[in-house]
Amino acid sequence: MIWGCLKKAFPVAENALSLRHEFLYFTGLRTRVSQVLSRRFLIGNARTLKETVSGTSILEKQSRFQACGTPFLSGNDQSITVKSLSRQFKMKKASHLSWAIRLTDGTELKNDGGESGSGNCILEAMRSMNAVDCLILVARWYGGKHLGGLRFRIYRNSTKKLLTEFSSIMKTE
Repeated sequence: MIWGCLKKAFPVAENALSLRHEFLYFTGLRTRVSQVLSRRFLIGNARTLKETVSGTSILEKQSRFQACGTPFLSGNDQSITVKSLSRQFKMKKASHLSWAIRLTDGTELKNDGGESGSGNCILEAMRSMNAVDCLILVARWYGGKHLGGLRFRIYRNSTKKLLTEFSSIMKTE
């Protein structure tokens, strides 16, 4: 069914290989356009953190999650900032330390901290809240039970809750 739709979308393709190349070109172009547009309109009603903050812990099936965040500028070193946050909020013994950074110049960095996909969840939540110039760190202490997809919802929700409670709208000049 998908190949039928692709063949209709790209009728000039003679075989599956060229069809695949045209599809990848098209989707890559769409991705680049959306990245440029998101950078162009990033500042609109952007939120940021003014100080280092920590949210409340979330307990789910014996696993504990805690989010914290701090202002972050492009000249800062992310590894030093993550270490100082984990030390300040006693997260050094957490099973997973996942974080994401989003800056006004369009730079986006993330780290899964051993929990595949968690850094992307934090970054998506930051994009949806239009948060910039901050680093969000979410720690998870594994409780022995698998959470499945629920853990990704918790990463997103803890990030959104932290930004909702502690962020402020940036003044644009």
